[in-house]
Amino acid sequence: MDLNNFREKYNQDFHLNTENKACLCGSKKNKKLFDFDRYLLKNRIVTCKDCGLIFANPMLKKSFLQDFYKSDFYRKLYNHELDDNKNDIFLKEGDNSSNAFEFLKKFISSKKNLNIIEIGSGHNSNLVHFKNLGNLHAVDYSTESKNLANKLEIKFEQGGVEVLKKFNIKFDLIILSHVIEHFNDFKNDILEIKKYSNDSSLFYIEVPSMDLKYNLDQLQNAHNFYFTKNTFIKHLD
Repeated sequence: MDLNNFREKYNQDFHLNTENKACLCGSKKNKKLFDFDRYLLKNRIVTCKDCGLIFANPMLKKSFLQDFYKSDFYRKLYNHELDDNKNDIFLKEGDNSSNAFEFLKKFISSKKNLNIIEIGSGHNSNLVHFKNLGNLHAVDYSTESKNLANKLEIKFEQGGVEVLKKFNIKFDLIILSHVIEHFNDFKNDILEIKKYSNDSSLFYIEVPSMDLKYNLDQLQNAHNFYFTKNTFIKHLD
């Protein structure tokens, strides 16, 4: 499928695959900022008049997002690699893979036998930096991600936060790198993840910053939330 065909069908069915949402603060008062994302896919983006959070409204339904992620088409779309014969759909995703490890190493370098998980693991290149520190686990909707995790001997469950229970453990380190902005049921997804942490667990959460880059290039149809430092702290506190 090429971008033009995908765009035409996506925009045509947009009203069927989306639902109106209140802001995370509960407010229904907002102001429209954009109508399309950087690929000219319908993507109505608003800012909350009460707390300032920028988010998609209407928002893609969870069922659509799950199918979108499972297809792996979105990786080709976002990486500008729409050739169906291209094998390495993760080609450009590992460029910043050391960010989590470089930030966390001062906290965990002396520890061993940690239970470590990345939710939305994609290419799994974030996790490989932690291989000497404990047991690696991963969750992602992608079949290609699953295949790669198996090659890397990473324990893997296919799906979203709902499959965390299958591991049946508490994690010492939970990595969410460019993931929470995709959540459809934000508050409940965060609460579900917290169930699998303990009092000493570390969370590494990385998101695109609207403080650093506020322009059309930030906008992707599957991004439901766009955080500044202030709104990030407010809604994760």
